[in-house]
Amino acid sequence: MIDVVLFRSGDHRLALEADEVLGARGPAGGLPPSGYPAIESLFGLPEPERRARPLLITLTGPQRAFVVDGPLELRSLAPETIHCPPPILLRSSALRGLRALAFDEAGLVLVFGARARQPRGASARAR
Repeated sequence: MIDVVLFRSGDHRLALEADEVLGARGPAGGLPPSGYPAIESLFGLPEPERRARPLLITLTGPQRAFVVDGPLELRSLAPETIHCPPPILLRSSALRGLRALAFDEAGLVLVFGARARQPRGASARAR
Protein backbone atom coordinates (compact mmCIF):
# COMPACT_ATOMS: atom_id res chain seq x y z
CA MET A 1 0.00 0.00 0.00
CA ILE A 2 1.12 3.54 -0.74
CA ASP A 3 -0.14 6.30 1.52
CA VAL A 4 -1.19 9.50 -0.23
CA VAL A 5 -2.84 12.78 0.68
CA LEU A 6 -5.79 13.23 -1.65
CA PHE A 7 -7.41 16.58 -2.54
CA ARG A 8 -9.32 18.23 -5.37
CA SER A 9 -8.38 20.78 -7.99
CA GLY A 10 -11.52 21.78 -9.84
CA ASP A 11 -12.91 18.54 -11.27
CA HIS A 12 -9.62 16.66 -10.83
CA ARG A 13 -8.60 14.46 -7.93
CA LEU A 14 -4.91 14.91 -7.08
CA ALA A 15 -2.64 13.18 -4.61
CA LEU A 16 0.81 13.59 -3.13
CA GLU A 17 2.74 10.83 -1.42
CA ALA A 18 2.01 11.24 2.29
CA ASP A 19 5.70 11.43 3.21
CA GLU A 20 5.99 14.64 1.15
CA VAL A 21 3.35 16.43 3.25
CA LEU A 22 4.48 17.93 6.55
CA GLY A 23 1.13 19.36 7.54
CA ALA A 24 -1.90 21.43 6.69
CA ARG A 25 -3.92 24.08 8.39
CA GLY A 26 -7.12 25.93 7.84
CA PRO A 27 -7.43 29.65 7.35
CA ALA A 28 -6.49 31.84 10.30
CA GLY A 29 -9.45 33.82 11.59
CA GLY A 30 -11.67 32.32 8.91
CA LEU A 31 -9.85 34.18 6.13
CA PRO A 32 -8.46 32.23 3.16
CA PRO A 33 -4.65 31.97 3.00
CA SER A 34 -3.18 34.76 0.90
CA GLY A 35 0.30 35.39 -0.40
CA TYR A 36 0.95 31.70 -1.06
CA PRO A 37 1.03 30.06 -4.49
CA ALA A 38 -1.65 27.60 -5.53
CA ILE A 39 -0.60 23.95 -5.55
CA GLU A 40 -1.57 23.85 -9.23
CA SER A 41 1.37 26.16 -10.04
CA LEU A 42 3.69 23.39 -8.89
CA PHE A 43 2.29 20.88 -11.37
CA GLY A 44 1.37 23.00 -14.40
CA LEU A 45 -2.37 22.81 -13.84
CA PRO A 46 -4.77 25.74 -14.18
CA GLU A 47 -5.86 27.20 -10.86
CA PRO A 48 -9.58 26.73 -10.14
CA GLU A 49 -11.70 29.88 -10.26
CA ARG A 50 -12.94 29.33 -6.73
CA ARG A 51 -11.96 27.17 -3.80
CA ALA A 52 -14.66 25.68 -1.60
CA ARG A 53 -12.39 25.16 1.43
CA PRO A 54 -8.94 26.71 1.01
CA LEU A 55 -6.21 25.15 3.15
CA LEU A 56 -2.50 25.77 3.46
CA ILE A 57 -0.40 22.65 2.91
CA THR A 58 3.31 22.46 3.77
CA LEU A 59 5.56 20.13 1.80
CA THR A 60 8.94 18.57 2.52
CA GLY A 61 12.15 19.85 1.01
CA PRO A 62 12.59 23.55 1.49
CA GLN A 63 9.26 23.49 3.39
CA ARG A 64 7.16 25.18 0.79
CA ALA A 65 3.59 26.18 1.55
CA PHE A 66 0.80 26.08 -1.03
CA VAL A 67 -2.93 26.71 -1.09
CA VAL A 68 -5.07 23.63 -1.84
CA ASP A 69 -8.79 22.97 -1.85
CA GLY A 70 -9.89 20.92 1.14
CA PRO A 71 -10.81 18.61 2.49
CA LEU A 72 -7.61 16.59 2.56
CA GLU A 73 -7.89 12.84 2.88
CA LEU A 74 -5.18 10.38 3.89
CA ARG A 75 -5.67 7.27 1.77
CA SER A 76 -3.83 4.04 1.11
CA LEU A 77 -3.67 3.03 -2.53
CA ALA A 78 -3.25 -0.65 -3.34
CA PRO A 79 -0.33 -1.36 -5.70
CA GLU A 80 -2.64 -2.90 -8.31
CA THR A 81 -4.55 0.40 -8.60
CA ILE A 82 -1.42 2.43 -9.44
CA HIS A 83 -0.07 2.70 -12.98
CA CYS A 84 2.88 4.49 -14.59
CA PRO A 85 1.80 7.29 -16.90
CA PRO A 86 2.24 6.32 -20.56
CA PRO A 87 5.45 7.81 -22.04
CA ILE A 88 3.45 9.68 -24.70
CA LEU A 89 1.50 11.44 -21.96
CA LEU A 90 4.70 12.44 -20.17
CA ARG A 91 6.28 13.75 -23.39
CA SER A 92 3.29 15.71 -24.63
CA SER A 93 1.85 16.96 -21.36
CA ALA A 94 2.43 20.29 -19.64
CA LEU A 95 2.02 18.50 -16.32
CA ARG A 96 5.10 18.59 -14.12
CA GLY A 97 5.83 15.99 -11.48
CA LEU A 98 3.20 13.46 -12.57
CA ARG A 99 4.35 10.17 -11.05
CA ALA A 100 1.41 7.84 -11.46
CA LEU A 101 -2.21 7.35 -12.40
CA ALA A 102 -4.34 5.56 -9.84
CA PHE A 103 -7.89 4.29 -10.10
CA ASP A 104 -10.17 3.81 -7.12
CA GLU A 105 -13.91 3.48 -6.55
CA ALA A 106 -14.41 7.20 -7.38
CA GLY A 107 -12.30 7.19 -10.56
CA LEU A 108 -8.98 8.63 -11.65
CA VAL A 109 -6.40 10.07 -9.23
CA LEU A 110 -3.37 11.96 -10.58
CA VAL A 111 -0.46 11.21 -8.25
CA PHE A 112 2.19 13.93 -8.23
CA GLY A 113 5.59 14.26 -6.63
CA ALA A 114 6.58 17.57 -5.09
CA ARG A 115 10.29 16.91 -4.61
CA ALA A 116 12.58 19.13 -6.69
CA ARG A 117 9.64 20.97 -8.28
CA GLN A 118 9.43 24.74 -8.36
CA PRO A 119 6.26 26.57 -9.33
CA ARG A 120 6.51 28.67 -12.46
CA GLY A 121 5.92 32.35 -11.87
CA ALA A 122 5.35 31.98 -8.15
CA SER A 123 7.66 32.39 -5.22
CA ALA A 124 6.96 29.78 -2.59
CA ARG A 125 7.17 31.08 0.94
CA ALA A 126 8.72 28.89 3.60
CA ARG A 127 6.75 28.22 6.73
